[in-house]
Amino acid sequence: MKTSKSELVYLILSIIVIAFAGFIYVVFGKTHSVASTNNSKTVQVETSTETTTTEVNKDDELIAIAQSRITNYQQNPTDDTRNTAQIAIDMINDDTKKQELQTSIDAITNELNNQANAETALVNAEGYQVQSNVDIAQNAINALTDPTKKAELQARLDIVIANINAYNQSLNTPAATEQ
Repeated sequence: MKTSKSELVYLILSIIVIAFAGFIYVVFGKTHSVASTNNSKTVQVETSTETTTTEVNKDDELIAIAQSRITNYQQNPTDDTRNTAQIAIDMINDDTKKQELQTSIDAITNELNNQANAETALVNAEGYQVQSNVDIAQNAINALTDPTKKAELQARLDIVIANINAYNQSLNTPAATEQ
């Protein structure tokens, strides 16, 4: 019996769909099992001292995962990477470490917001070059902690400041007043 081309195409597409479904199961199945393990920790800690040692090790693993996800968020700042890091932090039982990691993710988010505000203020200053816009942009740039981004935005603002100074100087020169 011969198989037609369309049957062959459907067979290949079916295999791809099954492989994709298997991939989704593996990825989300592991996430679910970590969450289940985390939920069962409290019960296990109450039952024996040996389990407590296992719990500490699991919490250390969760802390390492959270730190990795925070680093990922810092390198690739999207809502998805932030949410992934937040979920990892929420799974940790050690309140001190949890708060420390939460502080770091909040600091990253705050810096990203400050960068967005500085960028907006700078674009405004570049578009409408007056001293009040320069002052607002300068204050926004001063709030940044990332030295690379701060230097980049400051260089752009310095150009705007130079343009304003050149314009003001041209108004005050004798040649400009004679014309």
